[in-house]
Amino acid sequence: MTIRKKMYLALLSLVAVLFIQSVFMIYQSSRIHKASINIGETIEPILFKNYELKIAVIQVQQWLTDISATRAQDGLNDGIEVAEENYNIAVELLSELAVLDHSNAEFYQKMLVTLKNYFETGKRMANAYIEQGPAGGNKIMPEFDDAAAAITEQVENVMEISKLNSQANLNKQTSDSALIQTSIYLLSAIFLFVLALLYVMTSRGLLKPLDVMTNMADDLAHGEGDLTKRLNESKQDELGLTAHHINSFIKKTQALIKAVSETMKDLNETSDSLQRSAQTTQSAMATQVRETDQTATSINQLTATSSEVSQFTVDASNETEVVNEHITNGMNICTSTTVQMAELAEKMSSAESVVKRLGDDSANIGAMLEAISAISDQTNLLALNAAIEAARAGESGRGFAVVADEVRSLAGRSQESAQNIQTIVNRLRENVEEVINVFTVSRDNATDSHSKVEALTASFGIISENMKNINEMNAQIATATTQQNQVMAEVQESIVNISNVSHSNEDNIKLVHTTGLTLKTNVVELNKLLDQFKY
Repeated sequence: MTIRKKMYLALLSLVAVLFIQSVFMIYQSSRIHKASINIGETIEPILFKNYELKIAVIQVQQWLTDISATRAQDGLNDGIEVAEENYNIAVELLSELAVLDHSNAEFYQKMLVTLKNYFETGKRMANAYIEQGPAGGNKIMPEFDDAAAAITEQVENVMEISKLNSQANLNKQTSDSALIQTSIYLLSAIFLFVLALLYVMTSRGLLKPLDVMTNMADDLAHGEGDLTKRLNESKQDELGLTAHHINSFIKKTQALIKAVSETMKDLNETSDSLQRSAQTTQSAMATQVRETDQTATSINQLTATSSEVSQFTVDASNETEVVNEHITNGMNICTSTTVQMAELAEKMSSAESVVKRLGDDSANIGAMLEAISAISDQTNLLALNAAIEAARAGESGRGFAVVADEVRSLAGRSQESAQNIQTIVNRLRENVEEVINVFTVSRDNATDSHSKVEALTASFGIISENMKNINEMNAQIATATTQQNQVMAEVQESIVNISNVSHSNEDNIKLVHTTGLTLKTNVVELNKLLDQFKY
């Protein structure tokens, strides 16, 4: 049986006892109340009216006796009237008693006859005394005494009956009161017995198991934390069910503590591994940060070098433009020389004597032209070498500066040769009159010089084209260098980002290392907490 049912049964028993006691008390109280009402409305009025009846009967006898003794002399002649008044009172009282006391109504009717006979006999006796004197009255006196004895006996009987009825009602009321008192004692004893039984049941079936649960809970909370203990769950009530649930909870807690303990062992090993990995990663990240910083420094230096190469390429392009202008000027001079040589050929017929000397000068001019040709050839080779070197240089193009300087040197020598040619031409102009005599030879030399000047002009054209190609290559090199600078700037930015990320990763690895140490400490503390339990 469950505790709830036991409690309900105990409470129901208490309620039943209280209900029975209340019903019985109400019933007995109702009986006492009815008896009290009966006494107040019937018994007491009957007793009171019987007493009045007795007094009225005595008064009738008293007044009739008095008037018989005085024989209505000396003004004492109202005895019969007063006696009749008391008689009427007695008759009325008997009528009322017959109504109040139904059980004795017939007896009261008989008393009316006896009372009437009593009054009539006494009245005749009084009249006999008044009219006939003692002799006449004494004759009726025995009859009146008998009638008085009869009515007195009946009055006494009525009063005795009333007293008996009153005593019976009083005894009944006393008995009911005693029964109520006895029932109160009995029901109180039953109530106390039920309470004692309830206390014993509560103490043994509820408080004792609760004390066991409390002691076990206190042991779990403040004692050794022994999770191997179990409560008695054999009771088929709420305590047994609660003990079963508590045992299930302790069993689950025990399994949980065991699982947590195993997990803490794994977590301890994991934290150690994490700490070692964090230390290794931290060292690797420090090396990566150093190498990244070195790479960033190298990229900065390479960017600066690329910027210098770009500037050198621009300078070389500008110098090439200058050389190209000089070559153009040389070509113009060669063209002018060709025209002058043609004019000179026309005048050879009149300057044959001077042509010989002009031939010598032309020989000098030929030597100079050969030097110019050699210089042009060398310039061509150098220009070719510059193109090859520029192609090989790729991004750096450092060797191109040397080639550009050499080109400028050759351009200077070409300019000097052109000036020498100009001087010789001037001298030829001064000696025009002298070369007339040597026209034939000078004409041949002039023709040869014309051919060489044309060849020189063609060479200058080739050099000009080569210089244009070199200039275009310089422009391409400058563009490539600019693009390289842009790429290097992007690479530098990426390296900086990588460096920042590496520094951030290094900080994160330090944080992971610190977290691993904290985790190790927490694992140790948690193991200390788990050691407080016995599982």
